[in-house]
Amino acid sequence: MKVLRPPALLFSVLTVLALLVGLLLVCARLFAPIASIQLNPAQVTHETGLAYVAPLEVRSNLLFKFRFDAPGSNASRLALLEDGKPLGPAHSAHAEIRQQGQGRFSHWGAALWFSASDATDPRTNGRRYTAEAKLSAQPIWNLVGIVLLAFGLLAIALRPAARLSERIAHAFATAARQILVPVVKPRQPSLLAVMLMAVIGIAIGAGAVVYGWYAGDTSITGLAIARYLPVSDAFGYHSCATFLAASGEFGESLGNVWCVRRVLYPAMLASLLNFTAWSSQLTLIAQGGLVGLAIAIFSLAVGSLAGALAACLAAVLLFFYAWEFIFGLFMTEVLGFVLGLLGLTLLIGFCKTKQPYHLAAGASLLSVGLAARAGALLALPMLCLWGLFAFPGMSHPKRIRYLFITLISVLIGPVLQFALVSLLGADVSGTGGNYAASLYGLSTGSRDWSQAYRDFADLFQQTESVAFRRIYKIALENIVANPDVFAGALIAAARLYFTTLFAFISVTRVNVLLSLLAALGLFRCAFNLQLPAARLLVALAIAELLSAPLIIDSGELRIFAVTIPLRILFCALGLQWILQHVIKAPNEAYRSFETAEAKSPLSLATITGAVVLMLIVSPATPLSRIGQLRKVAGVGCPTGLTEVVARLSKESQSLTMVEANAKIASLDPFRITPTRLQDDSRLPKTWFGKEFLDLQPLSSLIRVVELSGQNAFTVKPLLLDGDVRNDNARYSLCIDEKSFTEFAQVKHYSIKTIKQLPE
Repeated sequence: MKVLRPPALLFSVLTVLALLVGLLLVCARLFAPIASIQLNPAQVTHETGLAYVAPLEVRSNLLFKFRFDAPGSNASRLALLEDGKPLGPAHSAHAEIRQQGQGRFSHWGAALWFSASDATDPRTNGRRYTAEAKLSAQPIWNLVGIVLLAFGLLAIALRPAARLSERIAHAFATAARQILVPVVKPRQPSLLAVMLMAVIGIAIGAGAVVYGWYAGDTSITGLAIARYLPVSDAFGYHSCATFLAASGEFGESLGNVWCVRRVLYPAMLASLLNFTAWSSQLTLIAQGGLVGLAIAIFSLAVGSLAGALAACLAAVLLFFYAWEFIFGLFMTEVLGFVLGLLGLTLLIGFCKTKQPYHLAAGASLLSVGLAARAGALLALPMLCLWGLFAFPGMSHPKRIRYLFITLISVLIGPVLQFALVSLLGADVSGTGGNYAASLYGLSTGSRDWSQAYRDFADLFQQTESVAFRRIYKIALENIVANPDVFAGALIAAARLYFTTLFAFISVTRVNVLLSLLAALGLFRCAFNLQLPAARLLVALAIAELLSAPLIIDSGELRIFAVTIPLRILFCALGLQWILQHVIKAPNEAYRSFETAEAKSPLSLATITGAVVLMLIVSPATPLSRIGQLRKVAGVGCPTGLTEVVARLSKESQSLTMVEANAKIASLDPFRITPTRLQDDSRLPKTWFGKEFLDLQPLSSLIRVVELSGQNAFTVKPLLLDGDVRNDNARYSLCIDEKSFTEFAQVKHYSIKTIKQLPE
């Protein structure tokens, strides 16, 4: 009888345990518990029509979770009973629940949208409504179970395989190395490869914008309709950029703070409007192409650091993020994202070239990006600290030199912000964001950045600078008086940060996998701190980790637009490290944390960065006169109506609701069906979605540039009963300012008459 040695015995025991535990975890769904919730009529609210909404939340535990429907996924297993009788159908569209009722329901997020079987009010009809659903196993345990099962089965299968000849095993290992080594080895891209990647990136970025229009999809932020018509903050930035491009200055008549709060992006947007002949469509496409180019450049830099496969992973993840937060939006995230990609590319390249101008360019672009899209601001002081200790064994004079270059460079962003505001004739005291509001929310424990605007509404009747100074003082007093409340808020915010690192990808299992890869990449950098690139990435990671609890409540993932490439780079490094160990590459150069020469991507990053900076400063130069408009006299309107002179197809931007069976006929004016928005986008879930979906075809929302009157060059929101003309002529529009429809808290005034003006 053969006696197993301790190592063999332990391996056999572990194999059996892996098979048993893995089988249990994979089959966990078979013995998942059933949750039964009786709806409380006092908590049910009437939505619209026949639809009612009830809160529906079951706390997840270590093993099981409560699944619900999400965009593109009918994951909910919930059954709704009315006095014990099942209702349905489930997963119904909210519009069908509102209009048809008859027991239709939808389990969406933490709420249940439902209707009674006979169009009665479920709050008062005396019936008992019960929701029942079988819980689902947590995705992570499915993954762990599959891994354990695979390990057990592989361990059993490899026993006879171990008897194979050494020659066959060696041939297999050699083949694996021949396939994987080329894709994990850092390589210097050729000029042709760089140009080809740049063209592909521009094409995909611009194509993503156009595809979003035809798909009718709305970004996760809900700041644009069909990635086309700006809403809320985006409308503010578009309005002030329009005024700046049309007049060459910030006018007092604009009456808002958008133009000076984040002046760098509106300035760039004004330049794009100028250079695209006032076409909002071309401007969005140009923005998409610029984003795609920046992603391509950064992916090439990743390839020079971690190989071709890692570069592909980085490009895919960056395009996912851009799809959710960048493409088709007039938001500061566009500029911050682009400059973050370019700046990090140049800083990584500096670690190899040691050229001071790469350090200066990279740090400057990162600084301007953080001035445009406020985020992990601790990255700037941490960058200065890294500049002092970037290279081991560096002489003292050189350390001081790099520190001085970095220090001057990180000041470029704030200096450019204040200088541009001053040159454009605005009040510099209005610059800056709402850090005070975020700090106040943390100090009260609410973590709601908008709380300060409600609590101190009277202060905001004055200037923002006065209000924010006062709120800063109150927030600090709250922190001193209740440090435990502030600490609890920070801990909760930090927890949110760690659980949403890759939440822009809707698949939970992928999020977990990417988080593990990023952690592995971070550990890899921590183990190689003798290398400049590793020191850079660890320093920036620490800066983001320390910044996150203070800022994440102001916008969650989109607040990190400038530094999001960092965590994606960690994923790429983690993937490369795993593959290097899989193939057991004999060449130490594959295992080290070295960067291949990448001069062409660095040159392209520098040129692109310079072009972006030129677009930012252009409104303060003679170039701004290219697209400036002239005031146009009108012909007057009947008593009680106000005249607006505008072109309906050039400077204006319109969205027309057409019949459900129609198609998008053109992009100028933009046409879309309510059905497309209802079924294919996140619009119905936004706070203003119902307002747009209630538009009757044919109805057009128009944002025209007013060419006459004291408010010339401001954007006037109008509503037209019919389709928009597309002949590039000037029109006298008579509107009734007492008749309007409010969409997303913006009044759209009804057009009563239209008369074409002679040129």
